[in-house]
Formats: sequence, C-alpha cells, structure tokens
Amino acid sequence: MGRFSLTDSLKLIAGTRISSYEDKDVDTGTTTVKESGVVSPYAGLIYDINDVHSAYISYSDIFNPQSNKSLDGNTLKPVVGSNYETGIKSEFLGGQLNTSVAVFRLEQTNLARLDESVPNDPSNACGGRCYTASDKVTSQGVQLSANGEIQPGWNLAAGYTYVNSEYASGASKGERYATELPQHTVQLATNYQLPNTDWSVGGNLQHYSKIYKEEADWKISRDALTLVGLTAKYQINSNADLTLVVNNLFDETYRASMYSRNYTPFGDPREFSVNLKYRF
Repeated sequence: MGRFSLTDSLKLIAGTRISSYEDKDVDTGTTTVKESGVVSPYAGLIYDINDVHSAYISYSDIFNPQSNKSLDGNTLKPVVGSNYETGIKSEFLGGQLNTSVAVFRLEQTNLARLDESVPNDPSNACGGRCYTASDKVTSQGVQLSANGEIQPGWNLAAGYTYVNSEYASGASKGERYATELPQHTVQLATNYQLPNTDWSVGGNLQHYSKIYKEEADWKISRDALTLVGLTAKYQINSNADLTLVVNNLFDETYRASMYSRNYTPFGDPREFSVNLKYRF
C-alpha cells in the first residue's frame, strides 16, 4: 500500500493483494477449490477540503475464501466482487470529535446461502448444514458515525448503518438477500467521568430493525429491537478499578439470530456483572 501526494490537498492511496488459496479434503486428498495468484487491487483518493473536512472515494476488489460446504461436500468457491465507497470525514473541537458520512455499494458473487432443502444431519457430505453459492448480490447503504470527547470528561460514540441487499441475477433477482440481517442499525455509547470523584457512569443502546427468515411453507420474524445497558466504574487506585455492568436492562426476550427453521437461538436475558481489574 502506497500513499502519494498529487497536490497539497489531494492524496492517492493505492495497493494490491495477491492471494493463493487451496481447499483439500484431508481424507481423500482431493482438491475441491484452488485459486492461485488472484490480484485484488485497491485505490482511493482523499481531498482535504479545509482543516476540518476531507472527502474521499475508494475502490477495492473482493476475494474472500469460504469454509461452508455444499451438499456434495465441496467447499464453496471464494466470494468475489467489488466495493465502492465515498464519503466525508471531519474533525471538530480541535480533533476531539470525529465524524464520518459514507455511502457504499458492494457487488458480490458466491455468498454462502443456507440450503433449506437439506435437513441438518451430521451424516451429510457437508457435515451437517449445507450451503449453496448465491448468484450476484448487490448491497447499497449509508454509514454515519461520531465519536470523541464532546465535553470535558464526557465521551460519546454513535453510529447508524442502513444497508439494502438484493439478488442482482438468477432466479431470485430483485428479492432481498439475507432478510435475517437488519437493514437499519443504530448504536450509541456514552461515558461520563463524575467531576472530583473516582466514579464514572455510562450507558449503551443498540437498535435493530425488523428481521425475518422464510421459505415456501414457514416464516420466522423478530420485530424491531432495542437493547439498553448501563455501566458504573470506580477507580480504587492507580492499579485497580471495579466495574458494575447491566446488560439488557429491560429484560427483552428476543431471537438473537435466525440460522434456519430449527435453529433460532434466543438472546441473553437481563444480566448483572461485577468486574475487578488489577494491573501489576
């Protein structure tokens, strides 16, 4: 990866990754997937608008080997595609508060998709749950973030992500991909050092839009979900601190994920913990 100054305000970042990958069955010695010398370039431009704002645009190739197997026991081919992103990054309060706004588009082929037509059975050639490689999928979205010290002793980290993924080819063209993942995600965390004390308090919030998973004869869904947590920390001395944590403050009952019709585990209930840390 190299960084080059084209002008005082314009920078070029460019590089490449060369990948070789082989998947071999340890029992038979058969090679199921082999890729050699795959070149994955990256390039980006950064323009300093002023001392506060910088705009950027970037492109990168995608090449990600997979471990999931299909019904015949062969490993799925690597995920390949392209990633495009542009946005603005800013620094406020003398660099103490950083923000970013980005829009992105990913085009990916061979993403693993659970094969619902095959029951989960350890005797399957795939070892249990089998997968198929998806046709081309496009994902477009927006990311917003802000983090830093907004007031003396008060730190904040906030983020919002929207992503819409659809099949761009094949029999499912136009349908949403990965409905078990939320399209909207909000994350917020804050911490405040109480003045003239050894105590700090904080909280966090995660919000996820509705998700679901369905096939022809069944559907499982989870409504929009908000989880809240609280923390309190006491600095005993320079080497030791005590932290009190509450997760899932309102004791929400929810499905943490949706892998298949028969496997949709629930998330953790309200949980309290006390942690004592000592640094030698």
